[in-house]
Amino acid sequence: MQINIYNASGRLVRELVNMQQSEGEHTIVWDATNNRAQKVSDGFYFYELSVDGYSTVEKMILVK
Repeated sequence: MQINIYNASGRLVRELVNMQQSEGEHTIVWDATNNRAQKVSDGFYFYELSVDGYSTVEKMILVK
């Protein structure tokens, strides 16, 4: 499973997960930081979820 966060410009902000997961339900929490552990600003972001050849991109709004 891989989960990445991108900003509105399409630049990678954070790689949340990049590893095999066991079957079942999982919860992943993004702490609103980038790959350098710096806080990011409010706004629109996209997350990309990839699992076993399936991939989807969804929009989200970060409000602090």
